[in-house]
Amino acid sequence: MAERPNLVWILVDGMRARPSRRHAARDPLPFLKMLEPDSVRFTNAFTSAPSTLMSVSAMMTGMHAYQLGRTFADFSFDPDKIRSLPQVLSERGYLVHQAAWYPYTRDRLRSVLPSIPRKHWSSGSRYREDWSNDQIIDAIERTLADDARSPRFLFAHLNMYSGQETEAQVQRLLWILRNVLTNSVLVVCSDHGFPVPPDDRPIAEWRAELDHHGHDLVLSSENIRIPLLIRSPGCVPRSIDCPVSSIDLAVSLVDLLSLDPDAQLSSQSRGRNIAHLVRGGPASAEDSQRYLRTDNRYFLQPGRLTSIVKYPWKLVLHHDDESTELENIGDRKSLAASARTKNAVAAELRAELDRSTEELDAIHVKSMLTSVLADRRMRRLRGKSVAIVDRSGWRSIEPLRALLEAAGVECRAVYSVPPDQGASAEGERQALVDTLALCDALIDVGSKSGVRVTTRLAAHVGVPCIRLDPSLARGASDWVRAVRRARMAMAAYQADPRIAFEDLRLFASDRELRRRLLSRVAGRLSRAGTVTSVSAELH
Repeated sequence: MAERPNLVWILVDGMRARPSRRHAARDPLPFLKMLEPDSVRFTNAFTSAPSTLMSVSAMMTGMHAYQLGRTFADFSFDPDKIRSLPQVLSERGYLVHQAAWYPYTRDRLRSVLPSIPRKHWSSGSRYREDWSNDQIIDAIERTLADDARSPRFLFAHLNMYSGQETEAQVQRLLWILRNVLTNSVLVVCSDHGFPVPPDDRPIAEWRAELDHHGHDLVLSSENIRIPLLIRSPGCVPRSIDCPVSSIDLAVSLVDLLSLDPDAQLSSQSRGRNIAHLVRGGPASAEDSQRYLRTDNRYFLQPGRLTSIVKYPWKLVLHHDDESTELENIGDRKSLAASARTKNAVAAELRAELDRSTEELDAIHVKSMLTSVLADRRMRRLRGKSVAIVDRSGWRSIEPLRALLEAAGVECRAVYSVPPDQGASAEGERQALVDTLALCDALIDVGSKSGVRVTTRLAAHVGVPCIRLDPSLARGASDWVRAVRRARMAMAAYQADPRIAFEDLRLFASDRELRRRLLSRVAGRLSRAGTVTSVSAELH
């Protein structure tokens, strides 16, 4: 029986797929050219998310990053619910180890990608601190020297420092792995690319702004297109132009490693098997004309953008205001297009984006309701009535209503309350108060955990509770926004001051500021005659 191949995966954080004219610091490194003669190079590979945690977790599961959490704080990787590539390989006798430079990724993925044993860490390495590339490579070298067993899955997540320094470190890693690579499937890629400064902006000014807001918000082609090389036994080296997604990797590697037919990923996996392309097969029309989705945020977060690519076109949707941007990201020959063509393309891409969003939202709803419907308070509501208040800006509330009604809970009304506007339109305010007074509970969509069931506080209150949850607020400006939100909500419900604002969650990095402003909010609620149960959390 032939020895099973290893899997070696080298990910260089934030490396672009193509050179840029104005900002070479993140351009593709020379070692990629060195590997090309023996590898399959995908020239139009796109990430599921321009964020490291979202991107890597999507690669390991074949699921869109958008599916894996409702907020960054809510993100969890439960191997009992989500089957991943490392889990499949571990069950088949693979040694699974990861060495990642970024502690957040290292920590959040530890349940499926265990870190290299501590005894092999280089001197000075700390679990919750950044690791240098040299520390990562030292740990890998010690692990291989101590335990040469096969097969193994080794995931190395390197940081992109200066090009020359990182190039030398990758070359050193490849030399250390030379014996392992003789019988391995090798994957080399990035988690995301990196934005390019506009021609009319000074680079220093652009970089300062990018550092402040974060590259992970940007859905430019330079930030979502990634380098991708795959080398495996029996591969046919070449360049492939048809578009592929990072979520294709998990299911394709199961095939390339020749695992048994029972080696299945999660049923929610949306990746396409591209192993036939690695082995030299032709690209079908379906391969070339597929839609590729990228999200910069999770399900219930504000400031969310989604891009959908049908090469060479890319449409970006700003969820907060429903605005869109259409861009041709192909070669120069394909850039010219009539306004009529652009309108038709934009309509097609928007329709597909809406379709996939509705599908993924339904998955989130079912996930949220698994726990909500099991809640003892919810069980008592079967056969009774509730109102739904949506504060998330979520457009697909109907699946929630359908599932609640299927569980025997009557949905008396649904109100959309934009996060920064407190209550709905003027004409609906009194109707909302009247409806809540007649309902047995309020279903609140948009809280940190996604959905909450809020029943009556006590008999003397006599009305449901209203929850405010300005989640993910980190600084003074977010505190001011939280106070404003509470004030607007009080004004909206002044017809019945007994409405309770329970569990007002406020987040900030400054403890003294948190204490002072929490006192302000609690005081305002108290003076309004509102029954309050106020808590504060440090995020």
